[in-house]
Amino acid sequence: GMVYRCQNDKNWSLIFANSACLQLIGCPPEDLISGKIHYVNFIHLDDRDHVWGNVQKALNKKEPFTLHYRLITSNGQEKWVREQGRGIYSEQGVLLFLEGFISDITQQHNSERHNKILEDISQASLQASHHEPMLNEVLKSVLNEFGCDRVWLIYPLYPRRKNIPDHQGNDPSGLARRVCKNSCDADHPCDESRVPQRAESQSRPPL
Repeated sequence: GMVYRCQNDKNWSLIFANSACLQLIGCPPEDLISGKIHYVNFIHLDDRDHVWGNVQKALNKKEPFTLHYRLITSNGQEKWVREQGRGIYSEQGVLLFLEGFISDITQQHNSERHNKILEDISQASLQASHHEPMLNEVLKSVLNEFGCDRVWLIYPLYPRRKNIPDHQGNDPSGLARRVCKNSCDADHPCDESRVPQRAESQSRPPL
């Protein structure tokens, strides 16, 4: 993991960073230390206020801190990290700088996320007494996790066809309407306008 020493400013200006920062964020330590680029630029935009606020709370109490947040590396990859740090103070109690350790926990985070999905699906299955309510609850759990449209889940690679026969020649559009009826708009009978458009080259061949 990345060992660091930095100033307590909005850029998290680096005083020291070990060579592990190259593997973590794709940037050599000398670029961070020189100020050519700042560590804050690698923190996910949605997480920057969270990181700043929680570090300041810990410093005000002169306590160590542990944070979980996302980084966007120099090549655009998203990583989840755990940061453990503390303030270093003078004998007079004045904050001098921060020291800490940042580790990549992406694999652990994704594993926990997948386990949560499976747990939600299992709970939905146990709570439903009929197949359709169970399917509806399972889909709800999956869609909440991935943020996709129900129609896309049913017709992921058929953006322009409503009536797709299955391997037995049955039209599944009725199933789509049953699945969608509890959550879709009244004027949305699983219509193709709600299905994300995909490139033709990605289309699945007819069954």
